[in-house]
Amino acid sequence: MKINYAWSMPNYQTFKIKPVADFLKSECVPYNKIILDPFANRKHRFATFTNDLDSTKETHFNLDAKKFLNLYADNTIDIILFDPPYSLRQLKECYNSIGQSLTQHDTTLFFTEIKDLIAQKLAPGGICYSFGWSSVGLGKSRGFIKSELLLICHGGNHNDTIVLKEIKT
Repeated sequence: MKINYAWSMPNYQTFKIKPVADFLKSECVPYNKIILDPFANRKHRFATFTNDLDSTKETHFNLDAKKFLNLYADNTIDIILFDPPYSLRQLKECYNSIGQSLTQHDTTLFFTEIKDLIAQKLAPGGICYSFGWSSVGLGKSRGFIKSELLLICHGGNHNDTIVLKEIKT
């Protein structure tokens, strides 16, 4: 696995962090590829189709991430950008901002179910880019091989942003 390290100012819009944009720009060109972002927060140049649960966000779809992923047939997606809220606190803030409350299910099984769906929807050879504070990713048990890791230091008391590229076998 290739490991890269960079420094950059943090940004709540992940794809505006320069090292992230540089990391994605070679493969995430939506021409002739189906690239999904189930937690987009906004439309951006890296995805063919964007989604956000919040209907006030300018995305192609405003659905629950699981419903969005289920719009697509199994083994048909080229790339998925998995950039969910990084913590339960952030997930709670997202739900609260649209007037919903988190259920026990949301806090225990939500990310597991999303990762299972991503594994189901990606075509063999497809790529999942996972963003967050952890390098767990989708993992070998779901049929993925870790290919590349980007660690972005934000300095001070900010958590690093970790970008993990995995390929479906």
